[in-house]
Amino acid sequence: MQAIALVRAEKTVTAVAALLEFSLSCLHNCVKQDDIDRGQRPDLSTIEHLELAGAKRRIRQLETELEIVKQALKLFEA
Repeated sequence: MQAIALVRAEKTVTAVAALLEFSLSCLHNCVKQDDIDRGQRPDLSTIEHLELAGAKRRIRQLETELEIVKQALKLFEA
């Protein structure tokens, strides 16, 4: 991302945000996430966030399927 490259080139986040018409908080978040992705800061990387979101989505799907099976089982038991 061009904005992060400018910040890495010793420009201030405030100056880059003004230059590119980004919100200051958005650019700060992008720089922070880039630091995390580079291993310079502890937290979940972008890839880990995506994997976690996918896993949570799959868990919700499986829980829904399990509930359907439980309801079907109750119908057959009655």
